[in-house]
Formats: sequence, C-alpha cells, structure tokens
Amino acid sequence: MNKKDPYFGALEEKIDERDYQLCSGMLNLPEPSCTFDNERIEYEQNEVSNVSCTLHGALGALSDNLGIRFSLEERKELWKRALELGAQEGFGWYVNQAVNLVRDFAREKGYDVLTFRVMLGSEEFYEAIKLGYSVTTGYRGNGNYNRDIKADAVLDGTDFGKTTYGHCLRMLKDQPKEMVDNYPQSRPNSNIYRIKIGNLPSLLKNGYFFTSGHVFVNRADFQKENPIWSNATMWAVSSVKKAIKKKIATKWNNPQKIIGDATAEQILINLGALTQKLGNLSKERYIVALDNLGLLE
Repeated sequence: MNKKDPYFGALEEKIDERDYQLCSGMLNLPEPSCTFDNERIEYEQNEVSNVSCTLHGALGALSDNLGIRFSLEERKELWKRALELGAQEGFGWYVNQAVNLVRDFAREKGYDVLTFRVMLGSEEFYEAIKLGYSVTTGYRGNGNYNRDIKADAVLDGTDFGKTTYGHCLRMLKDQPKEMVDNYPQSRPNSNIYRIKIGNLPSLLKNGYFFTSGHVFVNRADFQKENPIWSNATMWAVSSVKKAIKKKIATKWNNPQKIIGDATAEQILINLGALTQKLGNLSKERYIVALDNLGLLE
C-alpha cells in the first residue's frame, strides 16, 4: 500500500462495485433495533492503534444499531486481521474494507447483518439517519478543523484550507447531525460533536467529507421490508430499479447475461465505473457501471 499523501488513518475514499446500495423509494430500510442513544457506546482507537479509525468507525456504527459492545481483546484481534488484509501501521486503511471486516466478524458472532453504501446528503442518507442508523464515513481535516471542534464541540465552519489527514468516524441524527469519534478517553470534551445545521452540503462540496458512507442492517428485518422481486444480485438491485424506473432497461429475466467482452469491461474500469476485472460484462454490471457514472439519476 502506498501512503496517500497527505492522508493517514482513513485513506482515500474507495468504492467497490459489489457494495450493496440503498435507493430511496425502491429499497425500504427497517427501523434498527437500537440506536446510539440507547447504549451510547464509544471506543478509544488509541487502545488498539492510532491509525485504526476505520475499524473503530465501523465497530461503533454496528454497536449503535445492534446494542452490542466489543471488548478490547476483540478489537485488537480485528485490527490484527486488518493488518493481514492490507492495513498498515503509520498509514491506516480503507473505510469500505473495514466495514466488510466488521460485517463478517458480526456474522461469526451470530449477528446476520448486511451492509449498504449510501451517498451522504442523498434522500436515502437522510432517511437512514432519521430512522436511527449510524453511518460509517470519513472526512479530511487539518488543524483548523480540529480547533473548530475543540472550541465548543460544534463544527461551525465549511472551509478550513488545505487538509493534512483523513479520518473515519460515524455520523448520526438529522437536526443537527452528530459525529461520534473514536477518542472518548483522549478527547472527552469533543469526542461527540455536531455539525452546524445546513453546513453538510458545503462540507461535501468543498471536499472535506467523503461522498459516501455505510450502514449495518439486520438481514431478516431487511428481507421482511424488501421481498425478493427480481433475479438481480443484491449489490445490483438499486441500479436495476433505477434503470427500470427510467425505462432504460425494463426486461430483467436474466440479469447475469453476458453482453460485453473483456475490452468493454476494461473501458468501464478505466472510467472508474467498475472495480472488478472478471473478463466479461454482464447486463447488471453494465447497469451498475452506468449508475456509478451518474447516468441513472
């Protein structure tokens, strides 16, 4: 892994085409069984590693919505696994990979959860946090950002100059939005801070916040709200539904049909629309690629 200068902790935002996506009005989120206010679980990342923010941001969101607390020993074991998967001391890791690790660990412990990627500021993002979900996400900060928070535990500004680090935490609630960080012991007065009402769009536009985040959802509850409706694989469902709604592609009896060769796939990878090299292009992957390019909005 190469260090993404000037960031450390949460490296550059990385998206996997296989991430399940939420789509407002098409996929219905169930209410979570628990929220942050029920247990108010906070984790100190420095007990494990000073660059383990991605792991702890994901664990915090899962704890918020399942109401379970992970021990220090479990957190250390998970960071050990993260290092084996590509995280590095002194550098950090990627948010989506930490989310996947935590999801798989939860399943090992008997909690059958799904993870969904959601675009910050979107309709589905607001629906999720209003229901009580915590969103694991990241931001790019610097000394000015830190001083703004420490002054009164409110992020008042929207422009802090050149950023010097990347960090992962979780965002929750709506008015005003709360950020729950990973420093309850080392920064007790500002581990939970708020974003000034109405400032999120500017923070996104100015590049301080990552564009997407992830939520953990109980599989059984989700399936009750969303009975199987097509043959599409779960990570493609929201893109397929968008295509149907826009009447771009309405026949989906065979979503896995190969419609393109390795050259077509490589062109979409070069455009940043796909991330996996499989040697061919299925119909549903093509639609996901169009969605990732913003052509289904």
